[in-house]
Amino acid sequence: MTIRFHILWVIFYILLIAGFVKLGLHVYGEHDEDQFPPGSISLKVSKERYKPGEAVSFSIQNQFPNTIYVTNNCPEEPLNVYRWDDNKWEQIHATAKDKNSNCHKQPRHIAIKPNSTRKYDFKDWPTLFKEPGVYRLAMRIDHSDEIVFDDFVVLRPARVIKKSGPENQSSTPVQTTPTETPTNTTKQKEKTPEKEPEIENEIETEDDD
Repeated sequence: MTIRFHILWVIFYILLIAGFVKLGLHVYGEHDEDQFPPGSISLKVSKERYKPGEAVSFSIQNQFPNTIYVTNNCPEEPLNVYRWDDNKWEQIHATAKDKNSNCHKQPRHIAIKPNSTRKYDFKDWPTLFKEPGVYRLAMRIDHSDEIVFDDFVVLRPARVIKKSGPENQSSTPVQTTPTETPTNTTKQKEKTPEKEPEIENEIETEDDD
């Protein structure tokens, strides 16, 4: 009787300790910053091709159950911008010169609620995409190794060809359509660079409790 009594108490304490351990792991998992809820973030440029001088715009869609925050680095450019140059991605930078620029009016941490989209553009940084070529916008998700990005092309300026006419008529300029550069590249996602660019900006998340 005594032995059976002790065995029952041992089993009881084992089950009790196992229950506390399971509860502790559950609570730790909920508050562990390295744990990220299921979901995704998409970054999309509004167009695949832009004319020279045209403002580039993009959208970020939050498909996580939590609110995310994108850091506003004004006067520096948003996100991380790269240009494909000499067979590798080179990060480029620009600064908003006007203190009345729209980026100065935005909060330092821009919130994007679950299942919502935030649109923005690079109008405050007109020199960022002044050169024709292939560009990439990229961002890293906080507490994750995932990098979301989208690529686009800035076309070469249109060439103006003058038509020669009779001496008593003025020559009429003819404008051709812009051309891509490089001409055989439309979406750089299909091309893997030699080295993945280093990402600086991060997205922070906040539980919506």
